[in-house]
Amino acid sequence: MFVKNQKEIDAVHLAELKNKIKDLKQTLAAIEGEFKQKGKLGQLGNQKYYVREGSFFNAFKYSEKINNVVRSKALGILDILEKLIPFIPNEVFKSTIEEFELVEYFPFHYYYSEFKAEAAYPASGFESTPISSLIGLCEGLDRPEVVRELQKPLYVALAYIFSRKKDSFSKSDFPELKPTVFDCAVDLALKKGWIAKADQKDVYKINEKPEFKIKCPFCEKIISAYAEYCAHCGLYLLNMITREQKNTKEDIPHDFYIRNEKENKWIAYFKFDPSKKTEICGDLSLKSIDLYPFLQENAIEIPDYTLFAELYAKQIDRLTNFVNLDLYPYRTMWFKVSGRTIEETQQKLIRISSSLKSHAEELYKPYKVIIDAGGKYTGMDDFVKDVVMMWKDSLSPKLDEHPIFRAKETSTKVLICPNCGSEMPLYAKYCGHCGYELSSVKLFG
Repeated sequence: MFVKNQKEIDAVHLAELKNKIKDLKQTLAAIEGEFKQKGKLGQLGNQKYYVREGSFFNAFKYSEKINNVVRSKALGILDILEKLIPFIPNEVFKSTIEEFELVEYFPFHYYYSEFKAEAAYPASGFESTPISSLIGLCEGLDRPEVVRELQKPLYVALAYIFSRKKDSFSKSDFPELKPTVFDCAVDLALKKGWIAKADQKDVYKINEKPEFKIKCPFCEKIISAYAEYCAHCGLYLLNMITREQKNTKEDIPHDFYIRNEKENKWIAYFKFDPSKKTEICGDLSLKSIDLYPFLQENAIEIPDYTLFAELYAKQIDRLTNFVNLDLYPYRTMWFKVSGRTIEETQQKLIRISSSLKSHAEELYKPYKVIIDAGGKYTGMDDFVKDVVMMWKDSLSPKLDEHPIFRAKETSTKVLICPNCGSEMPLYAKYCGHCGYELSSVKLFG
């Protein structure tokens, strides 16, 4: 397990962390026991709760007191966790815990007694809450695979440092790296023996450059930590370690399409806004997010560079996702389609656009009774037209007006050097890489 000072942290902070986790679990058990003993089980909305109420029972003060106790103990755990693993997004964790309420306050609820305030504790307990995720993260520190996942930025940072063709380095050589990530990566490398302190102050000599493998935060495939982008999904990995953050949009071509010479593909890009919606009956609305699974099946999602640099491990994602629902999946997303020819790529965009109608028709079936009763639509065709229009507005550029339809494909034929395999332009007489004569080589493409 990685720690800043093996003996001191293991003996003090890790033991303290375990004691605080034990104390929090005992507090949670006491809260649950009190609600089960003094409250009654009932249904509030779609969830079952143990509810406490009474003429002389101050539900508001009681709820506030319980929530403050739980938050205080959880924040104390985060303080120790920050000492153990200072490079994880502790500020995000803190905002999650500070907004969390284990016991909910209801001014009154007519299911039980009118105008009597209630304090409600979920019958499912604290499971599937930020508290359970925090406890799970801390208890997982005893498992090497969990620690390695949390250390992922350190391996990316070391790969970044080791990729420089130098036998030594100092912190001043890498001002672009996050200071905490750099310091912790150096501590890890010293502990493993990959580097050693040099004679000069704050200089380290490299003893070994191991091949680090990590799990991609987005597609979860095993990749090299030395890569700038994931070879499978295209996630930009260096955001995990750098001060300056690269936005996904920076890698999107200005015209929303490009010909990838290396892969011999035409690629078209489009943006998806999942926040669009249209009212179908009263307060009932259909949102463009409903289109997300369809797009996942028919196009390739481009990862959000900044989001998955922060949520780089499942343990972190579980803890932050309760509050940061606006980050995922309600965020602007990028997709792409590709083909060997420009016509193939254009056809894929046309198929997605034309399939929106049939997809909307499928949505009509489960909502038919409500839609017909609402009076907004005269029938299925009217409904489909409205939904398709909303979906098309959520895609930019509009798929049937995509700039790639104005592009013209030039000759993609090239010469392939039979000696080294390099692609060379048609007019080349010799390979620019190995010097092989290309006069008798056949065209490719």
